[in-house]
Amino acid sequence: MIIAGCSEPVRGLVSAIRALGEPGRPKCVLVEGGDGSGKSLAAAAFQAACQSQGTNVVLINEGTDPAAVMPRVAGGDALIVDNLDQLSDGLRRTLFNRRQAAPRGSVLTMSKMGPLERELLDAEDAHHPIGRWEDRPADVLILASLTWEDLGQSPGLHELCSEGVAEALSRGHWSRGSHSVRRAVAILAEELELRGHDGRMIEPADALLAVVGVIREEQPPEREDLIRIVVEGSTDATYLERAAQLADEEWGVDLLSGCQVAPPGGERAGGAEKAVRELFSLEVQSITAIALFDDDEPGRTAAKNARNLKAQKVLLLPAEFDPLKAPHGSGTVEIEDLLPLPLLERFYTTHPELEPEETTVRRGLTRVAVAGPDKEIAANWVCQHASFQDMQKVVCVLCMLRESIGLPLPDAFLPIPDWIKDLTA
Repeated sequence: MIIAGCSEPVRGLVSAIRALGEPGRPKCVLVEGGDGSGKSLAAAAFQAACQSQGTNVVLINEGTDPAAVMPRVAGGDALIVDNLDQLSDGLRRTLFNRRQAAPRGSVLTMSKMGPLERELLDAEDAHHPIGRWEDRPADVLILASLTWEDLGQSPGLHELCSEGVAEALSRGHWSRGSHSVRRAVAILAEELELRGHDGRMIEPADALLAVVGVIREEQPPEREDLIRIVVEGSTDATYLERAAQLADEEWGVDLLSGCQVAPPGGERAGGAEKAVRELFSLEVQSITAIALFDDDEPGRTAAKNARNLKAQKVLLLPAEFDPLKAPHGSGTVEIEDLLPLPLLERFYTTHPELEPEETTVRRGLTRVAVAGPDKEIAANWVCQHASFQDMQKVVCVLCMLRESIGLPLPDAFLPIPDWIKDLTA
């Protein structure tokens, strides 16, 4: 049984499964990942290892009859529960509570762990979020090569790929995980055969066509025709949506009319490069979008890459809003930098258990950087307490987004350059 991958999440998972049953090591490996992440393969690998050693292993999944298998659980030396979150609440709770009882160890897989389960984890558990394939480009290439071999293609994929193919495949929006990667390789093989492939090198354009084919096949049913505002993370969306509400109360104008703010992942699972991939996916689906990036090194790099897309608009947060007034192209402007300093100081006063990631004072100017794990807490608190005046810079950015894609602006709107001067005076 092969678990394809060389990334840190995959190597850590393999090591944890191999160590099950050893003295002083965790008794349960919990694998968390979405469809096609490889979690069921991890369960199958543990099952194969147990069977090769003659270990009495009990496997339970969503298709198992609980009445038939539960009597075997108590007598089993090893336990595998595949897709724990697909079971009934009572069975899920019972099996989770028994996860450390098997002498040889247990492997439990799930798409998402519940908050209570997360709180109950202890030193006897090894929790392994497997992550998305988009975050594991090396694993994508390994799986692509193995799939190429499975399809009977030769020579090996690595021998045929010209420079840039790896990067093209890494741009994939793998909504169904490994299933999507395998489908892209199948499309690539089909296209090359149709063109009479005779061993010539595979070019990046070939790989991109396969990726685009998968995205089009897997795109969801038709949704309301809204312009997508792609941001780096969920907190950016929180601030923009609250700013739009305050502007509506102040001006009677909905600045998000015809638009939908679209972070590339939930629970802060975003980032600048993920936003680029989301923008690419939307372009393939012919959905109008505009991307908003932080004005920092990752954001500026991502914006440069995103501008290679033909149909989509790209904006950076205004450099003029840098609290430290660094020269354009050298500073750091995140969404929290658009908030008044006194408001951020109030947040930390009311949350004494939290501390900024960094506080920088330069030439009489101060920048407070909110720590990553606290960004969601800060965003929720700010959006409950901020006034329209507090959020004016965020409202200004919303107006910049609307102006960039040709949407109407409120009568109260100042020309952008004049408004930015007023807000930074």
